Amino acid sequence: MATTLERLEDTIPSITRWLAYTEAKLFVIVRKPEEGPWPKPEEVSQRQARLRKDGLDVSLVPPMSKEEIYTENFFSLAKIMYGSRKNNTEWFILMDDDTFFPSMTSLVSMLHKYDATQQYYVGGLSEKWWSVARYGYMAFGGAGIFLSRALAKTIDQVYETCQGEMHKAAGGDERVMRCVYEHTDIKLTNEPGLHQMDIGGDFSGIYESGRTLLSLHHWKGGHYPVDQMSLVADICGDCIFQRWLFGHDTVLSNGYSIAIYPKGEHAEGLDFHRAEETWTSDTVEQSVNPGTAHSLSPARPKLALDEEKIQYKLLESAIVGDCVRQSYVHRGKDGEMDTLLVLFWSKGKVA
Repeated sequence: MATTLERLEDTIPSITRWLAYTEAKLFVIVRKPEEGPWPKPEEVSQRQARLRKDGLDVSLVPPMSKEEIYTENFFSLAKIMYGSRKNNTEWFILMDDDTFFPSMTSLVSMLHKYDATQQYYVGGLSEKWWSVARYGYMAFGGAGIFLSRALAKTIDQVYETCQGEMHKAAGGDERVMRCVYEHTDIKLTNEPGLHQMDIGGDFSGIYESGRTLLSLHHWKGGHYPVDQMSLVADICGDCIFQRWLFGHDTVLSNGYSIAIYPKGEHAEGLDFHRAEETWTSDTVEQSVNPGTAHSLSPARPKLALDEEKIQYKLLESAIVGDCVRQSYVHRGKDGEMDTLLVLFWSKGKVA
């Protein structure tokens, strides 16, 4: 990733959740903040030491040139990572500083479908068709861009040419796409579980969909405490966002919400194969795609909160002894008190 020390500080809790002690190597290009001087070398060194103490195999490196803009920084990560590869390195991942991978186990399982000795360009489209129509059929950076070892080698060989050719690219991810498309015959392998999350509105329909969410993006906007959302994985493993039905009217989307369906509405009567369309998206003029059909279908209509669906969202999650405690809150309206539901997760005993 390429970011400032200040933004990196905000990212540390989430990165630690999925990357610490995995032996995966992280490279961070430390950029100059919009206001203020370049960070001092000793400041960068101290931050790197602290991250390594927390179990992250991380290297904080300067840009290849201080004159580079962000898109050039982002693209240069491909060269930096390939130049530091090990004999057993198979995949190179470019991502934003607000990219989050809920489960490394699921992510690795996805990559095992592909032979890294062959050229693969793997990623996720934007959920918003407007963005795909505007920027191209590419791996969007917030969802994560995955380059196989063979493709990373090719990009390394044509790196200087691509940097020179792509000066008009709007983003670093577009720069990667153009380099791949101009210098290989490889096209994007789209993985629907990788999420750019650049739609608008309420994301509940995605988090409560029961679908595999391999990556998430834009969590820094204050919407979702992803580090706390994933804490339950310490107890139940690859269980974040899995759904449980309690009785006939209550559904837990683990780490995100508890939804109760009142007025005799039975949860098992809803088509849970379809995601509830709580989000909003721009439409593309004269396109038959209403906005997110290519990415989030099938969908069902949005329910009226507090009438057709009472939603308790995760307030906080914490380790308490050998357990993980989750607190879900429903905010009272019109002077009513808030309501809190608390779950305790503990590891079962092997018989």
